[in-house]
Amino acid sequence: SYHYSYNHELNKVTDTGRMFLDSVRVNNQKYGIEYTSRESLPVPYTRGIDLQGYYNGNDSNTNLLGRISTESAVDFSYRQPCFEHASKGMIKKIIYPTGGNTEFVFENHSCGKAMVIDPESFPSPALKSEIRTVSVGGLRIKKIINTPGETISYDYTKSEGIISSGVLNDTKRYGVNIDVSNPRWIATSLTICSSSNLIAGNTISEPEVGYSRVVEKRGSGNGEKVYHYTTFEDFKDEMLLENDATTLSYSSSATKDDVMSTIWITSRHLERGKLTK
Repeated sequence: SYHYSYNHELNKVTDTGRMFLDSVRVNNQKYGIEYTSRESLPVPYTRGIDLQGYYNGNDSNTNLLGRISTESAVDFSYRQPCFEHASKGMIKKIIYPTGGNTEFVFENHSCGKAMVIDPESFPSPALKSEIRTVSVGGLRIKKIINTPGETISYDYTKSEGIISSGVLNDTKRYGVNIDVSNPRWIATSLTICSSSNLIAGNTISEPEVGYSRVVEKRGSGNGEKVYHYTTFEDFKDEMLLENDATTLSYSSSATKDDVMSTIWITSRHLERGKLTK
């Protein structure tokens, strides 16, 4: 028989309560579960989240829209990832009936390359990869520590061991600047901002970062296993133009970036993330 024990840490003052699974009892054997900083979670409706939706501690955000910093850029610096805050509430340890335990160590996602829209491909849009070494929202497993037992560690770098093997799908757009040349309008330009992606067709069924190389090490002196996977760089999403309707602009004077920002995409996510060797 199975018995599940939950702990709903309700805080009526701050409204930060969450329900956590504390233990699972299988017949007479109890498995305990511990979490990271679950007592210091934000309110459920906080706007302090990164672009991937993970908590980053910026609770003072009044909205999730980008701030227009220049005529061609949207500032999302306040929606960058923060490992300390994103890890709150993550599972930390499983304690077994025998007294042993398994501990999980996480770290931020990262990338060494990003897939971006190639502005030079206009008017036939295409994607290209560019060098970019940054942290990305969300967490990945760094170590699994078994006590007693061995420690399993994971490395996500390229063969040189320095640059991340992660490839980020960065075709998303959150702001569009459109030049309006309609004499009936008082305004001469239109800026569209969104807290979510403006490009249609992106899938939510895959992570935004795919790793081309992952190294697994078990214990010390036991060698390693190297896994290779397909990524965005191998199978790029395809741009789709329907009836030459490439832009939402009310004017023929829209810039290339505006046009690229409103193009539909056919996803090839089913071909990514597959083990090659």
